[in-house]
Amino acid sequence: MDINHTSAVPAETSPGHASQHERSPLEFPCGVFIADTPGFGGAQGFHWFEDDLAVVEFLRNDQPSLYEDDASELRALTTAIGEALVNALNVKAINLVALNAALDGLCDVRWVGSLDDLYIGKGAFEREIQMDFHENVFGDERGFTKSDYEDFAWHLENYTA
Repeated sequence: MDINHTSAVPAETSPGHASQHERSPLEFPCGVFIADTPGFGGAQGFHWFEDDLAVVEFLRNDQPSLYEDDASELRALTTAIGEALVNALNVKAINLVALNAALDGLCDVRWVGSLDDLYIGKGAFEREIQMDFHENVFGDERGFTKSDYEDFAWHLENYTA
């Protein structure tokens, strides 16, 4: 298995995906949190998109090329991911168990959803992120925006676990 840590699509030709990890979730409210396995560097963080379809398209079309550059292995990974996402037209329809099975040994997709889901959600990952915000972003780091919601979103722009 060959490792390819850069996108197969040059950033200047793919503005929709070039820096999705640096986007504001206030402007791009649909997201995914991906954690690479240690063998692939262990990087982890949020990627933010304009809508559900863009998240699904990223996972289906761009994510495979981040891990494989051998043509036959890339086809096999793309096919496996496509099968896992076969009925996913929005983030709510993504089966994370099936998707992570296809990505086994490469990365773990820990969460998909909207900024609102993350802000008010009750799932384990959502609670972990909320707790991190409330425990680690102190009063002097808040209040630079109009609301706690915006402070939360600002915190997520550069969040890594």
